[in-house]
Amino acid sequence: MKDKIIGILEELLERKIDNTELNIPINDVGIDSLMALEFAVTIEREFDIHLSEEDLGQIKSIDSILELVELKSNLG
Repeated sequence: MKDKIIGILEELLERKIDNTELNIPINDVGIDSLMALEFAVTIEREFDIHLSEEDLGQIKSIDSILELVELKSNLG
Protein backbone atom coordinates (compact mmCIF):
# COMPACT_ATOMS: atom_id res chain seq x y z
CA MET A 1 0.00 0.00 0.00
CA LYS A 2 2.78 2.43 0.94
CA ASP A 3 4.59 1.91 -2.37
CA LYS A 4 1.38 2.43 -4.35
CA ILE A 5 0.56 5.68 -2.52
CA ILE A 6 4.09 7.00 -2.93
CA GLY A 7 3.98 6.03 -6.60
CA ILE A 8 0.80 8.08 -7.07
CA LEU A 9 2.43 11.05 -5.35
CA GLU A 10 5.57 10.69 -7.46
CA GLU A 11 3.47 10.68 -10.61
CA LEU A 12 1.66 13.85 -9.52
CA LEU A 13 4.90 15.59 -8.55
CA GLU A 14 6.77 14.20 -11.56
CA ARG A 15 9.74 13.31 -9.34
CA LYS A 16 10.91 10.73 -6.83
CA ILE A 17 10.03 11.09 -3.16
CA ASP A 18 12.85 10.51 -0.73
CA ASN A 19 12.20 8.76 2.61
CA THR A 20 13.34 11.94 4.37
CA GLU A 21 10.26 13.70 2.94
CA LEU A 22 7.73 11.42 4.63
CA ASN A 23 7.44 13.55 7.80
CA ILE A 24 7.78 17.09 6.45
CA PRO A 25 4.70 19.30 5.89
CA ILE A 26 2.81 18.32 2.76
CA ASN A 27 3.11 21.83 1.29
CA ASP A 28 6.90 21.62 1.59
CA VAL A 29 6.87 18.48 -0.57
CA GLY A 30 5.42 20.57 -3.40
CA ILE A 31 1.79 19.49 -3.35
CA ASP A 32 -0.58 22.37 -4.06
CA SER A 33 -4.36 22.36 -3.54
CA LEU A 34 -5.15 21.18 -7.08
CA MET A 35 -2.68 18.30 -6.78
CA ALA A 36 -4.15 17.41 -3.39
CA LEU A 37 -7.63 17.17 -4.89
CA GLU A 38 -6.40 15.04 -7.79
CA PHE A 39 -4.49 12.86 -5.34
CA ALA A 40 -7.57 12.40 -3.11
CA VAL A 41 -9.73 11.34 -6.06
CA THR A 42 -7.06 8.89 -7.24
CA ILE A 43 -6.64 7.42 -3.75
CA GLU A 44 -10.40 7.01 -3.34
CA ARG A 45 -10.59 5.18 -6.65
CA GLU A 46 -7.49 3.01 -6.14
CA PHE A 47 -8.35 1.88 -2.61
CA ASP A 48 -12.17 2.04 -2.84
CA ILE A 49 -12.45 4.39 0.13
CA HIS A 50 -14.08 7.76 0.78
CA LEU A 51 -12.08 10.71 2.09
CA SER A 52 -14.19 13.44 3.71
CA GLU A 53 -13.17 17.08 3.95
CA GLU A 54 -12.38 16.40 7.59
CA ASP A 55 -10.09 13.52 6.58
CA LEU A 56 -8.30 15.73 4.07
CA GLY A 57 -7.89 18.44 6.71
CA GLN A 58 -5.99 15.97 8.90
CA ILE A 59 -3.32 15.39 6.26
CA LYS A 60 -0.14 17.08 7.38
CA SER A 61 2.56 14.89 5.82
CA ILE A 62 3.00 11.90 3.54
CA ASP A 63 3.12 9.69 6.65
CA SER A 64 -0.29 11.02 7.70
CA ILE A 65 -1.65 10.14 4.25
CA LEU A 66 -0.35 6.59 4.62
CA GLU A 67 -1.94 6.27 8.07
CA LEU A 68 -5.27 7.68 6.89
CA VAL A 69 -5.53 5.40 3.86
CA GLU A 70 -4.58 2.36 5.96
CA LEU A 71 -7.21 3.26 8.56
CA LYS A 72 -9.92 3.86 5.94
CA SER A 73 -9.02 0.63 4.10
CA ASN A 74 -9.28 -1.40 7.30
CA LEU A 75 -12.65 0.15 8.18
CA GLY A 76 -14.13 -0.56 4.74
